[in-house]
This record gives sequence, structure tokens and C-alpha cells, in this order.
Amino acid sequence: MSFFSTLPAGEGYEEYDALRRNLHVIPVAGTIIGILIASITVSISLFAPKLTFLGVIVYLAFEGINHVDGLADVGDAIFAPRHRRKEVLKDVRVGAGGVVFVVLYLFLLFESFRTFKSSTDLLSAIILSQTSAKFSMLLLITTSKPLWEGMASNIMEFANTSHLIRGFLFLVAVYASFAVLSGDIVVIFVHFVVSLFATLFIRNAAHHLFGGVSGDVFGASNCIVFALGMLVFVAG
Repeated sequence: MSFFSTLPAGEGYEEYDALRRNLHVIPVAGTIIGILIASITVSISLFAPKLTFLGVIVYLAFEGINHVDGLADVGDAIFAPRHRRKEVLKDVRVGAGGVVFVVLYLFLLFESFRTFKSSTDLLSAIILSQTSAKFSMLLLITTSKPLWEGMASNIMEFANTSHLIRGFLFLVAVYASFAVLSGDIVVIFVHFVVSLFATLFIRNAAHHLFGGVSGDVFGASNCIVFALGMLVFVAG
């Protein structure tokens, strides 16, 4: 939990090593984090509907800024000349490309959160989007190659297809549960498809632009898939 959020749970090396050997739990962490964010945000929407946009602050409080930082670095690298993309991806400074990506990301989040009229839809959107965002990281970890020796290559050391399959089965179970409970099968199915294809697009784009993935790409994928997931529910 502490690896994917600001929650102070399991911060030691043993816990981190257990995560590397059991990567299929990543979507589970997403569901738990999603439930926490959704519980607070829905409470805000019920007592002060006009302040529902504050759910974005709740989201960032639980998520931290590591993933947003990854999004910014990827934004900078995309706009960099081809021969400098890896160098820019490693650069800790934020450039114009990163600023554009982060501003657009936050704009989409604030617009999505404030647009919800139904607390039920808001609850479903946050939990499903968090679960799919974390699954996107699992998919990248288990099906990609690392760009260099670092955080990404370290966590990918024990990655295998079994982790992906078990994580995917959990993902399907969560979506199926919400489809049955909410009855909004079409929107939930579209959410599933959009999230999955967005992840595959990010994976292919990362390999095409950079030659592989890094921790920044993981973080960017988490942000993009979450934002798109929220937009699907707003549009639905």
C-alpha cells in the first residue's frame, strides 16, 4: 500500500520484496485506495454537492505526487528531440511539456469530479478507475522491458504471466461485481474497454518513443488511465 499511495502501511524491505514476488496484488491495492478515496468524496458530495471537486484533493492526498511527477517527466520526454528522450526522461527538472501534461490532467480531474450528479456513479467511477489504473501498471510491469537499471527493472525482476493473469481475473471480478450491483452494464463495459486499450496504447507508445518503460511511465499510465476512467462515467 505504501508503494502506491501515501498510506503508511508496509514500508520495509520485506514488504517491498513480497510485493515484487506477488505483483498480482497491485490491482487489489488500487481497489482499497479507491474505496478510501470514494468514501470521503461521496460523503462530501452528499453534504456539500458544490464542493465535490474537492475529491481531487482527496485523491492527490492518498495518491501522493509520485505518479504525477512521472506524468510530468513523460510529458517532457515526448516533446524532446528523439535522440534526447531518454535523457529528458531521467531529468528531475520539469519543462514546458511536463507542465502542459500536468495542467491538462488536473483540469480533466476537476471537471470530472465536479460534473457528477449521482453519488452512486461517483463511487463506481473512483473505485473502478483506481483499480484499472493500478492494473495498467501491472500490465506494463509484466509485459514490457525496462529502459535501464533502476526502480522499474527492480520491481520487474520477478514479473511473470501468472501475476498478470491473476491480476486480470481480480480486475474482471471487480468490474462484474459493479455491473451486477449498479445495473449500468454498458457504461461499465465501456470503462473496462477504454481502460484496457489506453494501457496497451501507452505500452506501445513507450516502446516506440523510448524503447521500453521506466518508473515514470508507470506513474504516467496510472494518471492517464484514472483520468480517462473518470471521463467515461461523466460521458455515460
